[in-house]
Amino acid sequence: MLVMETVVSLYKTPLIYGIMTMLFQFENGLEIQKTRIGAEVLRSGFYIDHTGDETPTTSQHSTVGFHRIGLPEIVVRGVSLDCAQQVLSGLYLAAQIGLAELTKGNHLEELFDREVHFTSVSPAVKKSDFLAARLYHGNWDFDVLEMCLGKTTKIQLAS
Repeated sequence: MLVMETVVSLYKTPLIYGIMTMLFQFENGLEIQKTRIGAEVLRSGFYIDHTGDETPTTSQHSTVGFHRIGLPEIVVRGVSLDCAQQVLSGLYLAAQIGLAELTKGNHLEELFDREVHFTSVSPAVKKSDFLAARLYHGNWDFDVLEMCLGKTTKIQLAS
């Protein structure tokens, strides 16, 4: 009985209570990430899930939120995060106001400083590249396309 009272009194000390609470506390990382994605989608219309590093061969950027307004989610590869942010923001705005149709095989050179076209994404690649979109939407019921960027065709002058 004395041992039990000692354990209970130790548990009531702030230090031990704090340690025990930390040990038995569960934090749902997926829900936290879903909340972060949702907040960004509400703020700017979409979220960019960036994977890989900044080297052109490994960087990949996929959207979350395009599907909310009837568009396919988009993946773009081999560009920096800044470049992806710029082209995906332009694409989102152009599609919202009806200047761009996001369909397989469509070309959009007139909207960008480079050749841009869209290709299909296999179901296996969709399931590996659009995990953040799956988390946000709660299912795999959304269309996807890959946005392929060519070399810059127009010279942009610094102001």
